Amino acid sequence: MSICLCLRRFVVAFALCLVLAPWADAREPQFEVAVQQDVMVPMRGGVKLATDVYLPARGGQPLAERLPVILTRLPYGKASAKSFGEYYAARGYAFVAQDTRGRFGSEGVWRFLTDDGKDGWDCAAWIGAQPWSNRKIGMLGTSYVGGTQHARPPHSPTPIPVLTVHGAAGAKANS
Repeated sequence: MSICLCLRRFVVAFALCLVLAPWADAREPQFEVAVQQDVMVPMRGGVKLATDVYLPARGGQPLAERLPVILTRLPYGKASAKSFGEYYAARGYAFVAQDTRGRFGSEGVWRFLTDDGKDGWDCAAWIGAQPWSNRKIGMLGTSYVGGTQHARPPHSPTPIPVLTVHGAAGAKANS
């Protein structure tokens, strides 16, 4: 077997390990999930954004402790993040899904990526003030949802930029 073929097999096996590793070590659900739907979170200027909060719970009651938070802000309807909210809350994280300004249940006018930086900042400040938050916020999402993360909110670690090419083959085939 040639060195080139061995190297190629190693690279493919390594890439598969990187892709599959999160599922191999995924924790089993440890908690029930309590959901607070349509919490209207105030932004500067008085506009309120519709927000769902998923919290780990026992006996139907949210845990009375401060938790790390995963935030996603999206223009596609926060209900589309329900499975993520349930997954992460069942594993001990608070999960916050928010409709961006002017979309679905949120007030205001949607302007493509124009208000997302300051609204993300205000949302993160709101999260940091909640009794269930330990003020450590991670953000989740790609495409437009990833674009809402570009302005680093307070209480969040330095972001790790990720670029994904989604649907590029379809775009090329249609051009």
